[in-house]
Amino acid sequence: MADNPTMPPMNDEAMDTGMDDHEENDYGSSDDDDSEEEEMTELEIATELKDEGNDHFREKHYDQAVKFYSQALEKTQGAGNIPADFQAALHTNRAAAFISLQQFRDAVRDCDAALLIDAASKKALARKAQAQRLMGEVDKAQVTYQSLLALDSKSKTGARGIKDCAALTLQFNKAENLLEAKKYREAYTVAQASMQLAPDSLRMHKVKLKSMLEQGMHDQVTKYSTYLMRKKMDDNDILLIRARAFYWNSNFELAIKHLTQVLRRDPDFRPAQQQLRKLRKLQKTKLKGNQMFKTAQWLSAVAAYSECLKIEPQHKAFNSVISCNRAAALMKLHRLPEALQDVNRAVQCDATYTKAYLRRAQCLYEMGGQANLEACIRDYEFVIKKYGRGDVPRDIKRRFQQAKLALKRAKRKDYYKILGVNQRAQAPQLKKAYRKSAMKWHPDRHSGKSEAEKQLAEKNFKEINEAFDALSDPKKRARYDRGEDDLDGPQRGGMSQQDLFAQMFARAGGMGGFKF
Repeated sequence: MADNPTMPPMNDEAMDTGMDDHEENDYGSSDDDDSEEEEMTELEIATELKDEGNDHFREKHYDQAVKFYSQALEKTQGAGNIPADFQAALHTNRAAAFISLQQFRDAVRDCDAALLIDAASKKALARKAQAQRLMGEVDKAQVTYQSLLALDSKSKTGARGIKDCAALTLQFNKAENLLEAKKYREAYTVAQASMQLAPDSLRMHKVKLKSMLEQGMHDQVTKYSTYLMRKKMDDNDILLIRARAFYWNSNFELAIKHLTQVLRRDPDFRPAQQQLRKLRKLQKTKLKGNQMFKTAQWLSAVAAYSECLKIEPQHKAFNSVISCNRAAALMKLHRLPEALQDVNRAVQCDATYTKAYLRRAQCLYEMGGQANLEACIRDYEFVIKKYGRGDVPRDIKRRFQQAKLALKRAKRKDYYKILGVNQRAQAPQLKKAYRKSAMKWHPDRHSGKSEAEKQLAEKNFKEINEAFDALSDPKKRARYDRGEDDLDGPQRGGMSQQDLFAQMFARAGGMGGFKF
């Protein structure tokens, strides 16, 4: 789909490039016998200016042609003995230049001025109808073409113009019906085709803008609407479409600016009222959630963000931010699985949202486990690639290294988990946990059980001793915490589990007279 709002080249037989020239070049009188040069009359000056304008028109310097025709018309204002057909010719000539400059409204005004002077001017009628048709004002153009045919029933320009207007009416209706049926791509195509005959049709510009908006082409809509506004096509519908494009791009400030502009023109314009009301509700609810989060009111923040997500479920970019914010509040509440669902939703809504990837990585890190940590590292790698290795913030690098270390640990036995302590546990907690676990799984306590139960007890008892051996020695524990690979468990030669237990228990603080 083309999104460049350039006008198609005009190809209209009514665009008469021949200017209205009078056979007589001098409308005043001169005395050939008078040897003194007389001062030029207003008519003579105007005639020279008109001729200069004609020359520029033939050379396709249309802006210069308009300039000289305008100067010529100024000279005729208030001057006496100016032939009416001369003034009418200046207006029709300037109208032709305006059409070539795609200033169709100005062309219509000039043609109307010419028709006030000469109501039977076929050239003025032809050019007026052409300008009206190029603006997409097919009903008005059709009336003007009929007036031309009333003057000249054999006018090819009039007959062809009536035919073009009928075809345009069908095309316009088809494009609008397709838009109403939500067939946006087809509506755009038909509108674009119809603008070959009516490049300045406000109706078709609106169809194109709306179809682009509904297809999510928000950046293209803002560019296209900027082009239309420069052409003074800034009615309420176009401003509303432009405001909605800013809204869907989460540029709420510009959306509010345009909606306010619409409502200044028409305070009762309901579509703008509804859009502005929804937008302000979104802003207010988001701000409430942010304030609750800043004051550590996590549950209230979750509630506000949840309410915000219900206001505009289809606004993916905005909801990506809100889902990410709610995930942060859920993480503060240690509701990690729910937080993970939210950051997954945030990434789905906006695959370019860096903060969502970082928050998901943090959530996965806190959840732990090999699979979660591997996913965490993938998210960090994605973010680092987006930054470029040389521009990655130091904090992200640090957390990335922490995640890789945690994954390395996760792939080995988790000695902290085996003993039932956290990573901040000090020596007293380690000893207490060791005693409790060792007592529970000592093989002598399971001697009368099944073979499978004996094997499980022996396995667990061995792992408990390995864990305590690694964590009770500060140097070994430091190497373990760094993820080094030389801690596969103590190697004690032919030492039995009971001897190993006795040695470990002695290190842990003595048997204390305990008997099995």
